[in-house]
Amino acid sequence: SSHMFYNIYLESFLQNKEVGQELAFFGIIAVGLISISDISYVRAIAGRHARPQRYTWFIFLMTASVVFASQLSLGATTSLFIFGRFVLVNATIFALSLTRGRGEGDIDLPNTISLILAVASVALWFTMDSPLVALVCILVADTIGITLSVIKTWRDPWSEPLMMWGLGSIAAVFGVLAVGLHALWMLYLAPVHLLLCDIVMAWAILRRRQRIPRPSRS
Repeated sequence: SSHMFYNIYLESFLQNKEVGQELAFFGIIAVGLISISDISYVRAIAGRHARPQRYTWFIFLMTASVVFASQLSLGATTSLFIFGRFVLVNATIFALSLTRGRGEGDIDLPNTISLILAVASVALWFTMDSPLVALVCILVADTIGITLSVIKTWRDPWSEPLMMWGLGSIAAVFGVLAVGLHALWMLYLAPVHLLLCDIVMAWAILRRRQRIPRPSRS
């Protein structure tokens, strides 16, 4: 759900005339590439070429929904379409992961503990007055979520499409560039966090595919 922060940047770029056009351009490229990767991922899941980790995407859906609800309560208008889009994407992926043969992640102790920790982090977000600490709470929850996918991918590298995470890594680079050289340091947290997540996933896929052959499709 850190993808949502790219849209925040893009919206601010389009509304702030003082921001350089090159930064807005980087933001547009980042959002465009993320949209392509999301669509390709949904198609891969629907075609049973990818099996997302259910708990990962439930956590992503939870954090996206919390931010959306927060914006709604604050009276946001235009940004609701931005946040709503990511709620819809995460909900679609999570829903597909629940269908037979399209997801992984059963009810077990590691998944349950991870979910509890993620929920606790989001709950802490509600109590924070500091925007920085609140952002860190969301990023902690997302980190827990992506860790579950990394573990799953290390065990089963062919369950994740390289295009999703490879393209996401490229988009994340543009997302970091979109922040600009003179922005507050905390504005880098979300895009750098997403860059690291995408790179780790892409690395896990490439690394493990060298050792684990592609399973035959019956």
